Order: sequence, then structure tokens, then C-alpha cells
Amino acid sequence: MLLTTRTKLVTMMLLAVTGTVAGCGAEAGTAEPNNERSVIKVVQPSAASDNLAFLLGEQNGVFEKKGIDIEFISAPQVGANQVASLLNGQLDVGIGSVTSTLSAVGKGLQVQVVSGVAADNEVNGRTLYEAIAKPDTTISSFKDLEGKTVALNSLKSTWQAAMDEAITLDGGDPQKVNYVQLTFPNQVTALKEGHVDAIFTTQPFATQLISTGFKRLGDPQALAMKDKQSVATIMQMSTAFIEKNPEAVKKFVAAMQESSDFANANPEAIKDLAVKQAGASGETAQAIKDSPFPHYTSEITAQNLDSWASLLVKYGYEKQVPSSDDILWTSK
Repeated sequence: MLLTTRTKLVTMMLLAVTGTVAGCGAEAGTAEPNNERSVIKVVQPSAASDNLAFLLGEQNGVFEKKGIDIEFISAPQVGANQVASLLNGQLDVGIGSVTSTLSAVGKGLQVQVVSGVAADNEVNGRTLYEAIAKPDTTISSFKDLEGKTVALNSLKSTWQAAMDEAITLDGGDPQKVNYVQLTFPNQVTALKEGHVDAIFTTQPFATQLISTGFKRLGDPQALAMKDKQSVATIMQMSTAFIEKNPEAVKKFVAAMQESSDFANANPEAIKDLAVKQAGASGETAQAIKDSPFPHYTSEITAQNLDSWASLLVKYGYEKQVPSSDDILWTSK
């Protein structure tokens, strides 16, 4: 089912953000002198805070002013299914973990990373990505997850590789952990109902749990990557689409960076959007606003990609992965 960006749903979701931006006098988007327009089909983003800069930029006309009309598509959020949607033309842009691109290219499929979306970030000792356990649990470290059930957004991915590495660095054995795959909202439900012992999640879900007494274990991604601002969430396109639409791709990536810069410069607009998406109020809404948000960026380095590739190979989720040179699109 196609969801255009002019739907009432998106308008209602972002109305408060538009008002906030207008109130602070900020302007988003630089008019594109080329009158040629391109329609680009993008997977409908999840509610994770990683995607807020993209949504805010789209709503405020950044892409439109670059000559890009975004069309949101209901399609798989993760893994090989999203890659298939890119290759068959259902999607032009996928959003998700870098794992799917690394794995696909390793299998000879023609997709590339065209843009970062968000980087991990630490604010006042709190981070974008968090491992969370039940309030009454004896779990107090990553090593304690041995023999426990842990929910991840996707398996055999950057999520699992990062958790494996965090457990290993803490002296534990990740092979003794029972991993299950659940979406971010379903992770929260499963943890509250006692179906899992811990989850590895992102904002605003982590803050919602911590504010009600759930236990923070730490940031597996920052530990695994040895970097507090590594990028794992990316945008990918098929090589065929890139080669057929080089100027549209350049405009799209430029709009992503402009949206990222705008979001970083207008944190209150991002916070209002996060609260709106979470449907939160009162103390929970304030906790979300006080939580760390990503550093938004379209940039992702070859070193960042190679580090993820090494972890995926180390834990056996990929036999081998290609060089970042074969994965990372660069403007020509």
C-alpha cells in the first residue's frame, strides 16, 4: 500500500513540530534551481528516534526544495526482504541496519549504502542505544546475560554482533544467550510481561522503560565499536537505481544532510516530534525530552563499515564481506 507524504497521518503527526520550528524562526531547505522533479519511494520509517531528522526535513520541505518528492511505502523494515524490495523496484530507498547491505553485496547483490541516518550519541552519561533489564532481576552486567533470553530488533545483524561483543568484552560467552527477534514496541511489551530477560533497544523506548524503574546495563554498540558516535542505521539503494538516477541520488543525499543539520540545530523540534510519535504525556513525555538523541548525519565512513564487517565475520554471521569500497556510494 502506498502512503504519500501528504497524507493526513503524517500531517497530524508532525503538526506540533512545524509550529515549534516556525516559532523559533528557523527555515529549512534551500530551493533547488533545477526544475526537474523526481519521485523517490522510501520505506515507511519506524518510530525510532534515528528517523526523526528525515521525517522533520521531509515535513519542512527540504526534499521538495531539492526537487525530490518522497513517497512512503509499506515494506519490510529489516534484512533480506528489504533488499528484495529494492531490487524489484518496490522501493528506491531502504532504511535500516548496515548488516543488510553488507550481507547482500557479499552475496553478489547490487545494492549500496548512500547515506548515514543517525550516529550513536552520549549525553550526560546516557546513550542512544541501551541494553535494558527487568527491575527485579539479578542481571547487572553483560556477562550476566548468559543463560538468559534477550530480544533484538534483528538477528545475525549489527544488533546481535554488538551485543555479542559487549558480552565477550565483559568476560561472558554470547553463545550461551538465547536471542529472539522482536520489533522495538514488542520488545517493551515482552520485557514488561516477563517473556524476555533483557532487550537491546533505542530511544525513546529505552527512556520510557528507565523512567519507570527498568535497569540500564549499558550501550553495547559503543562498547563493541569503541566509538561513542558510530553509525549503524543507514539508507541503501539498488545500484541500478543509482546508475539510472545519478542526479536524483545526489539531491536526495544532499537533502538528507541538510535535514540532519537542521535537526541538530533545532533539538526542541526533534524532541516534540519524539513525544508526539510516542503518544507520551506528563513525566514520560518529559523523560523522553531529557533523553539522548542521535547525532544526525548523512555521513558514514569506510572505517565505520569495515568495523561492522569485522564483527559480523568474527561472530559467524557472515563468512566474508566485501570491502567498504564495494558498498559505499560516493558522489562523482
